[in-house]
Amino acid sequence: MNALYRYYRHKLKKKYFDSKATYSLRLRNKPKDMDVKDWKYLVNLWTENAFQERSNKNKTNRCKRSMPPYTGTKSFARLRDHMKKKNGKTPSRLELFLESR
Repeated sequence: MNALYRYYRHKLKKKYFDSKATYSLRLRNKPKDMDVKDWKYLVNLWTENAFQERSNKNKTNRCKRSMPPYTGTKSFARLRDHMKKKNGKTPSRLELFLESR
């Protein structure tokens, strides 16, 4: 549910939030099916300095990853279970790490 909510907010920001517009224009450009109070909360969140700093820091850190995971939609628990069935024993953390990359 958390991932769906984050993706929903991402789509809202991409479609309705203009970072170069004034605050009042941002508030007026709200989605039709959203409550004014909820839209105001998101606009305030996206314009906070702390949010911007955290966002920029996360962008930088994502670019630095040398070994991103390539498991797709399969969770680590499912991958561990698959490896256990295939090899007949529970994989170590190292084996799971190497398999997911």
